[in-house]
Amino acid sequence: MERAEAELCRRNPGFLPRPKSILLSVECKFYTNHLGTNLARSFIGLAADLSGVSCHFVSNIQTDAVDKLLNSEQKKWEYNIVPGMPSDVERLRNSFREVFKKYKV
Repeated sequence: MERAEAELCRRNPGFLPRPKSILLSVECKFYTNHLGTNLARSFIGLAADLSGVSCHFVSNIQTDAVDKLLNSEQKKWEYNIVPGMPSDVERLRNSFREVFKKYKV
């Protein structure tokens, strides 16, 4: 988010940042087994609330039902994001870089 908005939130506990000041939102999930579609639905709702914000769903594992749901809703998502998978982590970084590149322009 923009610096001024972050400072405002720090000075005023309970103040939530306004969506227009948020550049990038990332919801991260680390599970040892199955990801439920309820997590994807919740993320879809958050992304709707943050309309205009680049929202990403990131997890360490893959679940077909979650992938299909996020894909059908045209949401940005990545899986296998763990330190031991450098190519997958780099793919996520590149996705973030695109967001920052557009912001800088």
